[in-house]
Amino acid sequence: QTDTLQQSLSSIETKLRNAPGPTVAFNVYRHDNSPVGYNEVSKLAALDHPPLQLRTGCFCNPGACQEALHLGDEDVKNNFLTSGHV
Repeated sequence: QTDTLQQSLSSIETKLRNAPGPTVAFNVYRHDNSPVGYNEVSKLAALDHPPLQLRTGCFCNPGACQEALHLGDEDVKNNFLTSGHV
């Protein structure tokens, strides 16, 4: 029975080890409540030792990014035209 329990625990451990981690969505703001751009956040995270692994940007859902940052349609168009992203 011990062997069966060990096999079960080993199987669960393997599944957990190979499972994706949690997703945490957040925005970073300055003291004046202006948003910090994701490129800046990514660069600052990379300075940590070991570096923080972040997936940054709004490519998955640019509409949600627009709403979260209170950007108008013209803001989004201008951002895209000047920098190539929202």
